[in-house]
Amino acid sequence: MGTCSLVGWSNEHQKAEIGFVLNRNFWGAGIATEALREVLAYGFDVLQFNRIEGGCDIDNIGSEKVMTKAGMAF
Repeated sequence: MGTCSLVGWSNEHQKAEIGFVLNRNFWGAGIATEALREVLAYGFDVLQFNRIEGGCDIDNIGSEKVMTKAGMAF
């Protein structure tokens, strides 16, 4: 189906990057947004990160929307 995880951890700086990918057959169902919200919550609430970053290709509007819906800010 896909994956969503924290990558590029830095315990020293209490930050990580987010990475996610979802099989095209499941696009548009809110699955990526739901997964991203849970991983962000885990990173902030359990791991006590102070920053989680994400990025995508400028043409990847879908990934940008997922990050925005999950509460991330540009």
